[in-house]
Amino acid sequence: MPKRLNVFMYGTVLSLILGAGCSAQEKGASTETSGKPSSQMVPTKETDKADNLTVFYFHTTYRCRTCNQFEKLTKDILQETFADELADSSIIFRAVNIEKKPNRHFVDDYKLVTKSVVLSLRKEGRELEWKNLDKIWQLVRDTERFKAYVQNAIEEYNKRIG
Repeated sequence: MPKRLNVFMYGTVLSLILGAGCSAQEKGASTETSGKPSSQMVPTKETDKADNLTVFYFHTTYRCRTCNQFEKLTKDILQETFADELADSSIIFRAVNIEKKPNRHFVDDYKLVTKSVVLSLRKEGRELEWKNLDKIWQLVRDTERFKAYVQNAIEEYNKRIG
């Protein structure tokens, strides 16, 4: 009986910690980062070798309602506004679980502290720069402002592909 109680307590504490990570960001902590690549990232798909903008959504295995909303709204923006770019692979969307072993390097590569939307600009197969869109946590409850924020950032980076 005590062993079951310990397992239950451990599971409860772990759930609370993971859930707190989601709600803590909603309280307004800023995590926006951008910059040059810190390491040479190996392309994982054939299209990663071309000139393009990759829109990453980084998540963990545990995904709360807010976290799922990030992915949904980001996909909606891409499909509504950038359908042609998605079709010709000048913009690529990738949802990535950073808890899976082959993806853990992204935490260091993009200085991730929570679920994030990151834009990565690639030219001639090399990442030139990237930006973590940290305001998604503040705007997720306001669909129009969220979409405008992400759309403007994508448009800004997309112009640089030219």
